[in-house]
Amino acid sequence: GIDRLLAVDLHCGQIQGFFHHCPVDNLSALREMAPYVVNEIIPSFKEEPIVIVSPDAGGVARAKMFLECLATMLVKNIGLA
Repeated sequence: GIDRLLAVDLHCGQIQGFFHHCPVDNLSALREMAPYVVNEIIPSFKEEPIVIVSPDAGGVARAKMFLECLATMLVKNIGLA
């Protein structure tokens, strides 16, 4: 078996409850991914508005956190749908 599970961006926090026999550390990659998006993806949109969209209710909190990360990097033409 395992002593501890290390995961990156679980779909929802409830998944941690499936692992009864070991602690689960859910790491987020949002802060590491934000600079890439700002430097490599957003410039191709020029002045077009950009919208962060969650695929389902379980991802809304992550979408909001990602939007906040981008806002701290002074991205102006971005919103949440």
